[in-house]
Amino acid sequence: MAMYKRYFMCCSLALVVACALGIGCGKQASEPAATPPGAVNTAPSTLAGTWESVDFVRNVDDFKPGQKSWQGDLFLKDFTADAGGGTSQGWTWTEGWITHSNGTTRAQYYIKEIDGTSCLFLPWLSGDVTERGQQPSYYVMKPSGAASPSAQPSSPATAQAQTLAGDWVSVDFVRSFDDFKPGQKSWQGDLFLTEFRAELGGGTSLGWTWTEGSVTHSNGTTRFPYLIKEIDGTSYLFLPWLSGDVTERGQQPSYYVMVSAGGATPSAQSSRPAPAEGMKIIRAGESFMTIRPIDSVSEFDDVRYKDMSALNLAGDRSLIATLNFNTKSVWPASAAMPPGISPKNIANAAMNPGLGVRGLHQQGISGKGVKVAIIDQPLYDDHPEFAGKIAAYHDVGCKSESSMHGPAVASLLVGSNCGTAPGATLYFVAAPSWTKDTAFQSEALDWIVEQNAALPDGQKIRVVSVSAAPSGQGSPFEVNQGTWDGACARAEAAGIMVLDCTHHHGFISACYYDAHDPENVSKCKAGFPGMNRTPPAERLLVPASPRTVAEEYEKGDCTYQYCGRGGLSWAIPYCAGVLAMGWEVRPDLTPAQMRDLLFESAYTGEQETKFINPPEFIRMVKEAAKSAG
Repeated sequence: MAMYKRYFMCCSLALVVACALGIGCGKQASEPAATPPGAVNTAPSTLAGTWESVDFVRNVDDFKPGQKSWQGDLFLKDFTADAGGGTSQGWTWTEGWITHSNGTTRAQYYIKEIDGTSCLFLPWLSGDVTERGQQPSYYVMKPSGAASPSAQPSSPATAQAQTLAGDWVSVDFVRSFDDFKPGQKSWQGDLFLTEFRAELGGGTSLGWTWTEGSVTHSNGTTRFPYLIKEIDGTSYLFLPWLSGDVTERGQQPSYYVMVSAGGATPSAQSSRPAPAEGMKIIRAGESFMTIRPIDSVSEFDDVRYKDMSALNLAGDRSLIATLNFNTKSVWPASAAMPPGISPKNIANAAMNPGLGVRGLHQQGISGKGVKVAIIDQPLYDDHPEFAGKIAAYHDVGCKSESSMHGPAVASLLVGSNCGTAPGATLYFVAAPSWTKDTAFQSEALDWIVEQNAALPDGQKIRVVSVSAAPSGQGSPFEVNQGTWDGACARAEAAGIMVLDCTHHHGFISACYYDAHDPENVSKCKAGFPGMNRTPPAERLLVPASPRTVAEEYEKGDCTYQYCGRGGLSWAIPYCAGVLAMGWEVRPDLTPAQMRDLLFESAYTGEQETKFINPPEFIRMVKEAAKSAG
């Protein structure tokens, strides 16, 4: 059962349910036959509908009707798949396949007929599967209702039964369906998108995915209906154009109008579509760390564990610095690389926090003697960036070893090469953010408060870095949000400063420095490379790009990854480390005083934006010490 508990707790979504469903799927007298993946005798029923959980098993063959394999409460109580390809988990589905909301992890589901009952074996795409490449366990579910039809676009047009799969050629670009008039061009310029291909497996030539009735952007979250409409005997595809106005600014899409050019057609030989190109398919013996070749690279692509040896990148000197890559990325030969551009040199340079932080280290100011804390996903404690610096490690529900996120944020705070406070001592709490249950984060923060209470005066924990938004506007957490603000209040009452990504409590936004002049705060820009944004004036802008961070998925395999465009998660530990340096200089300043000094010392840029300025912050902290003396 210990193995099952790990899979159970390391889940991707939802709330721990208090009541288990003790319902058998089928009758006890019969057991399912041995069913290797890919050879399951599926029932003809569709996934669309609502399903209720009856068991949780490691393998399909482990399910025995009438005998509960999972003895605890079932984490996932029910699951709904709508006819348009969406699900109650935020995942998508096509016939035979479930795709995680990350857009890259995909596994087969199975529906088996057992004693007259259709039993769904739903692969559970937990963090162990999506981040650590393990095989999924399965929820066993029985039908509880029929699916409702997907809402159709608001238009007098009606969709035809023709599939999207195939090749399409653009004929026009319109603001809405009704703007299209056959024979009359609405768009007078050249069409940006001239052709489009939808694969049977759900992939597309744009890197988006599709299910019957809708297309999903590669960000995994933006999804809109497409429409195929018969006009004068010709089938026209109205393809929603998911531009930045749609994905980032929430506007409604315009549409490319396209006509069929042939191509893919449904195969009578296979009821399970082939995987989309580039999709991460969970199969025995494979891992997301398996090196895979790719045939193209664009700005800001993630090329970790990708083989680019067949590409010619020599013509674009700026491309590599925008990418996310790691030490396992395979690059082209030197003749196919931009002259003078070295990924290794780019990654090494981005270990530098910039903005004068290393200059403070050279003065002997490194956060030495200051205790800090992090609440994040799990990590191994042996990476050279932070080995020997973790005073205590506590797990409040992950039950797993490591992740991408945990080692990264730890290295940005106390890392020997990457950190802003390499001399600080770290308390680390692993919390399963993928459950979207704030109760875990709140429990973690309360544990830190308990540890702090046991520490002697003068050795207290000063700041907690939380690269998440456990509550408030825009929070991805779905349950128990109300517990976070109370936990923060208890921490602050104990003298601990809490830095998080919330709108109402947090005060940090991201910026990026000039990689060619990283110490110059005046060259920092608000937002993220390639997508500049101006934050509210009351936010402190802290560098998140470009940065190199620690990476360790398998114990002892201590490597690094470079982030050409980091997220806000990277800015939170950066700021915590700067504060730690401040408390080293003046340990009796309060959290409120430290926050005021961060803003007072900040560099003021265009539109009154405030950029963190570590040397000036330390200077003002020292001045505060003199004036108080």
